[in-house]
Amino acid sequence: MKGYDFHTHPVLVREMTARHPELVAAAREQFYIGNTFQPLETFHLELDAAGLGKAVILPIDATTSRGYRVYSNEQIAELCHLSGRLIGFASVDPHDEAAPDLLEHAIRELGLRGLKLAPPMQEFFPDDAKLRALYQRAQELGIPILFHAGMSWEPGSRLKYGHPLRFEDVAAEFQSCESSWRTWRGRGWWMPWHWRSSIPTFPLIPRLCTSITRAISSPTR
Repeated sequence: MKGYDFHTHPVLVREMTARHPELVAAAREQFYIGNTFQPLETFHLELDAAGLGKAVILPIDATTSRGYRVYSNEQIAELCHLSGRLIGFASVDPHDEAAPDLLEHAIRELGLRGLKLAPPMQEFFPDDAKLRALYQRAQELGIPILFHAGMSWEPGSRLKYGHPLRFEDVAAEFQSCESSWRTWRGRGWWMPWHWRSSIPTFPLIPRLCTSITRAISSPTR
């Protein structure tokens, strides 16, 4: 059985940028990605080369914090219809009071399978009481939540929102809702609290998963 790439932002898919030009701006002006846009088949070939069967594709709704979305939920559903190898997650603006209802629409009507939240980019503290209704709805829908924790590579992100300890109460309270932390570090930007605060928490909370990504870059010359 082949594995899954559980964290993919499909910002370079040519079929989608051709249909939705605003996705070009999201890639170039928000993520600062200068790579060439590529056909969907290239995505499939990359999965094959990695020995993977499918990929989870993720949007980010940063309407309040940044004034834009990197893929809408509808666009994620559209891309999933183009490929049977893609599993779509939803994203909602955590500052929007309608977020729980928008999430339910994305799951029940668009067929998306989980929730993606990026606190450093969307600028919210995961343990803010205002988010309880959203987490409760996700739990009722029986879907996982994928958080971006720790450092963030998106330009302008605020690291304070991604501190791992801000997730502890959420994971402990909503134990019926599977959650995953994806944390990032880069050479020269190591944050000691990744290990001091997050690793001791993992064995204590059921249905909590984590992945740690290290970005390697050359020193500035």
